Amino acid sequence: MSTISKRVRAAVTDMEHQAWRALRESGAAFLPYIASDCVLLLDDRQVLDSKSSPSISQFLEEEFKPWASYDMYDVHVVEIDMMAATICYGVTATRATRPGKTPRVYQGVASSTWRQDAGGDWKMCTHQQNLV
Repeated sequence: MSTISKRVRAAVTDMEHQAWRALRESGAAFLPYIASDCVLLLDDRQVLDSKSSPSISQFLEEEFKPWASYDMYDVHVVEIDMMAATICYGVTATRATRPGKTPRVYQGVASSTWRQDAGGDWKMCTHQQNLV
């Protein structure tokens, strides 16, 4: 594996973790990680983009419930080119709940495609998640 391939794989894996950490804070905290043309495909059959109703930003700012924890496993990164890659993985995540309530555990699979812009920043351009 070339040095560039290793760098792309490491960057995309790191960005996916950063995105999950942002989603533990709030949906709004996740917005800086996504491209303007990003499409989210959610397990409740929602397909969100900048023109959908709700739009990605409306959903993340108004409806999104933060995650309390996440664990990515069986991670695979497929390099598309020197400036793009897809990461696929299994995930176990819990939603934040009210004090005294048992957190709800989600098991699923997810994938995200990331591309590097001209300024060197990595942005998510697609994300899909499905419960298993």
